Amino acid sequence: MSSELLSNGVSQGAILTLKDQNCSIKESIRENRADPSKRAKPFKPTDKLVILSQDCDINGQESTVEVAVLSIPKGGDRTSSRISKVRDVKKLRIKHGDDHYVLHVSLIGVLSKVELLECLDKFHIEHLDEENLSILKKWRVNRYSRAALPHKFNTDFIQARLAPEDSGLRQTLEANHKHVLGLYAYVFPLDEDAPRYYVSVSIVLSLKAKEETGVSAFHDALMGVLKQVHKESDHLHMLQVEDVEFGQSRLPTRDLVVPPEDFTAEDQILMSELTLDYMCWPDAD
Repeated sequence: MSSELLSNGVSQGAILTLKDQNCSIKESIRENRADPSKRAKPFKPTDKLVILSQDCDINGQESTVEVAVLSIPKGGDRTSSRISKVRDVKKLRIKHGDDHYVLHVSLIGVLSKVELLECLDKFHIEHLDEENLSILKKWRVNRYSRAALPHKFNTDFIQARLAPEDSGLRQTLEANHKHVLGLYAYVFPLDEDAPRYYVSVSIVLSLKAKEETGVSAFHDALMGVLKQVHKESDHLHMLQVEDVEFGQSRLPTRDLVVPPEDFTAEDQILMSELTLDYMCWPDAD
């Protein structure tokens, strides 16, 4: 049974469009949502399903498959700039073909493999492309693995210098989003009530970034922000602006821009990846 699902195209990232709106599986979609308060919400004719389960689980002994609902944004505008910067880990805007959809954590649920296989001929099956599947998986993981960074760092760096629309760093990341593998921050200590935090920030770029876009724009944009924060924040000491000793022997890279081959496992352990889901789709996309 499980292998039949895979052989019929039901793999991670598969998008299922219901062809028969009278199909009883719509009730199962509603009744098996993890959030009980959302079980009364109807499955609309324009909604689609996306498979979240990994292929090994689809092919394994589990009796269910995890699915999420893809909905057209409110107002029916699939390319509205209002939703192009979704930041909430409870909600993701994702692209399929030329259309954009919104995925809500509260509408994630499970479907019986038996029922799904029985109703498979009621669905038209497509698949997310590799880039969007990667975004979907990272978004799902971020909900559980994102670091709880101190409020003062979030306020003085992310909210003040990264999030604003006119942020030079944000604009650089958005304009070259395909080459940004991650934005990482080292923050010490992680105590919420510490009077002072020692911080370094690095951008990890793809192998093609150097030849296709260069790295100077990333370097200059990040350093500009770090200098502003170092000068204006009462709480953050930016180590890449002024290097000081602060009692820690294990430290991550101090490079502003890092190719993937130089970003070590220790760097990943010591640093926290900042959520960039809301930068995956700039307004022009």
